Amino acid sequence: MNSRFSIGKSGVATGLVILLILFIIPFYAADSPLIYLKSTYISTLDPGLTSDVYSSEAISNIYEGLVRYKKGSSRVEPALAVSWRTENDGKKWIFKLRKGVRFHNGEKFNSAAVELNFRTRMLNKKKYYNWNRIHSHILSIGSIDEYTIEIVLEKPFVPFLYSLASPKHMIVAPLSYVSEEFRPIGTGPYKYFKSVQNKYLTVIRNEKYWGKEVRIPKIVFKVVNDVAWRMIQLKSGKASLLMVRSSKEYEEIRGRREFNTISVPSVSVHYLAFNTQKGIFQNRNARIAFAHLINKGPLIGRIFQNFASNSTTPIPSGIFGFNPDIKDRSFDLEKAGDLLKRGQIKKGTRVSLYYSGNSKPLEEIAGVIKKFAARVGIHVYKVPLSFTDLRKAAGSKRHDMIMMGWSADIPDPDVFLFDTFADKNSEFNRSGYSDPELTRLLNDASGIRDNKKREKMYFRAQEIIARDCPWIPLYNVNDFLVFKNKIKGLYLNQLSHVIFKDAYVEEN
Repeated sequence: MNSRFSIGKSGVATGLVILLILFIIPFYAADSPLIYLKSTYISTLDPGLTSDVYSSEAISNIYEGLVRYKKGSSRVEPALAVSWRTENDGKKWIFKLRKGVRFHNGEKFNSAAVELNFRTRMLNKKKYYNWNRIHSHILSIGSIDEYTIEIVLEKPFVPFLYSLASPKHMIVAPLSYVSEEFRPIGTGPYKYFKSVQNKYLTVIRNEKYWGKEVRIPKIVFKVVNDVAWRMIQLKSGKASLLMVRSSKEYEEIRGRREFNTISVPSVSVHYLAFNTQKGIFQNRNARIAFAHLINKGPLIGRIFQNFASNSTTPIPSGIFGFNPDIKDRSFDLEKAGDLLKRGQIKKGTRVSLYYSGNSKPLEEIAGVIKKFAARVGIHVYKVPLSFTDLRKAAGSKRHDMIMMGWSADIPDPDVFLFDTFADKNSEFNRSGYSDPELTRLLNDASGIRDNKKREKMYFRAQEIIARDCPWIPLYNVNDFLVFKNKIKGLYLNQLSHVIFKDAYVEEN
């Protein structure tokens, strides 16, 4: 049975006006939740398991580490530790812990909790296999007293202190580990409230936070895959903030007085990796040939404009150890064809290219690669996937080529190069490439405390990578946060995570 109703013309006009007002002029209240639109759902809330920027950002608002990045700086400052000192040429670290801190469930934060965190991740190597490189350097960890912890390293590891500011090393409550299902309990300004897989994560303020009073009561990390729909929700007032990824998105909000923006260079690099363990890309000539098929600088500039810059090495230009002498290979179809002949690569060979199907820029880059590969007789078939499926595919190494990003959790060259190139079996080595000289260099460089000597070693490492071409570095993103101008106190940390602990909504 169908029901019908009707209203007069004046009623229609009045209704339209009300709808327009609700759509254009959002209601603000200091106690309203902030809706943060994300393109992808988090994969975990266990700090020891995180390996993606989406999870790490949520983790950075729920948990804390012994140290944290200073606001607007790559330097670290005290967090759950109030001070520290080193002994034995950097092998021994002693941390004095902050007193009076409680986990979200009321458990006391102390050295026993810190020791349990490290031991749990170190002993469960199979589960926490991606727990950075720190565990492989730790000989022992123990409590000197209730608020003093001692960590002894096998050898000096220069990035050690910075590693402790990483989301991977943030501290969880002892009760987080008591059952098979991890419980997200930290000491941070926000605590876990509820979540629905692939839809949203909700956190609420920690009323007993040890630091400054938290003023935003609730934050919802909401997943909206479609770019256009994200922009509609932001402009209508149904969402509070999002990361803009293209100049087209930016043009939609540019000049609108109800928005503010923050832009910082991301500590990340996006790349095209060749699978060096199978097919034609076992041959270095084939890899270098593809490097000559992309007119990369102009392409990145056209697609991203001021939202990304051309990347020439796996280390972003703003990071210590970046080698400015490494340049892109020229766009040269004739040279590419000659290299394929030299490598005895047959015309008509088919190769796969995996990438995120949610990204219009990557779709455009994939189209360019396909177009110019065809000009030299290679058929590229595109495989667009969801981010979750892309990570699974990358781990199985069934791709011939794959476009992905690498977001470092500390601003140190070791993190950009070791996990991605030193061990060919590493989950994060998407190319399956390794070289004995490179592996030795990277192992040695992490323990060198002389910066000039260390820099020289990383320069050489980048030369080896450029020579063998397991990757084509594509671009470095400039993260661009757009948010309602009533929201104050937001900031992006060194890892480009939005930090909410100082945020508040300005009342009318």
